[in-house]
Amino acid sequence: MEYDIYRGARLERLALTAIERDDRRFELAWPARQQPPRDRVGRATAEVPLWVQEIAGGRYRLVRGFSRFDSLRELGAESFPALVFAEDCPSLELFRARLSGRSEELSAVEASRALKSLEALDGAEQSVLTGFLPLLGQPATEGAFSSLRALANLEEPLARWCASQKAPLPECVVLAGLPRESQRGLLVLLRALNPGGNLLRRWLGFLTSISRRSGQTLEDILADSRITDILLDAQTARSAGRELVSRRLTELRYPESTALRQRFAETVKSLGLPEGVKVEPPEALEGDRLRISFEPGTTEAWSGAAAALARAAQGPAAGELFRLLGAPEPENR
Repeated sequence: MEYDIYRGARLERLALTAIERDDRRFELAWPARQQPPRDRVGRATAEVPLWVQEIAGGRYRLVRGFSRFDSLRELGAESFPALVFAEDCPSLELFRARLSGRSEELSAVEASRALKSLEALDGAEQSVLTGFLPLLGQPATEGAFSSLRALANLEEPLARWCASQKAPLPECVVLAGLPRESQRGLLVLLRALNPGGNLLRRWLGFLTSISRRSGQTLEDILADSRITDILLDAQTARSAGRELVSRRLTELRYPESTALRQRFAETVKSLGLPEGVKVEPPEALEGDRLRISFEPGTTEAWSGAAAALARAAQGPAAGELFRLLGAPEPENR
């Protein structure tokens, strides 16, 4: 039978000074989240009861409404309406009610911090805490439990970034497993470019593979001049930073493709095509189709480009382009 936390609860108006401000065991919001502006706490919001629990000495601890409480203090309020729970109300049950309906709001890092708070409560055995995981937006499995615990190894600034970006749990676990220096180096890149979950997953996969193959640390990889040049140019970072970093990491991950692109470019140059006529390989060098484009300004330019392409198609360099892409050799007839 579930415990009824509302049994014995009462509505009361309390002085702000009656709250133990340092007792934040029930807080969910990560400090990286911006506090609501002062003018956002209007009369209606101010009259919504905050949840508090009685503690010794006639004092109270906050259970729900931390941001509103801080805003009321900034506004100079002296009292607030409160839903007061009894001192003997089990903390685990209060936490269960506190978490209800919040799973989609919590980031993986916030869920990890909530789990840490839960572990400090009386009666918080692992079998009990596993049942809380769905309320934290995670499956009730031992793997999810261990993953959330692992986030304690995140450096504080990186943890704040992960919380503010709501980075997925698997990527947070990878970040938490990195050495501290690597976490700090990667944070510079992440803050500058803010990759989404899928792109973050891709970058981490590339970085891990590059490091494993080359023996370099993450700091060494991220010190690549082409990556640092992107980060030092604010305009480039904003407009095309993620695409350029992805391209560079792909090149470092697949050095053979870089050499292949270079050979392709050299072969295209040997075709002797007019300026403005482009012959490009397929994306990621996958497939056997070329992309040919040109933007003629006159009919003469159009005719000249078409004639040049026709001549190039008859030469040996054209066949070399397809061989570089892995196209089968034509059969002899």
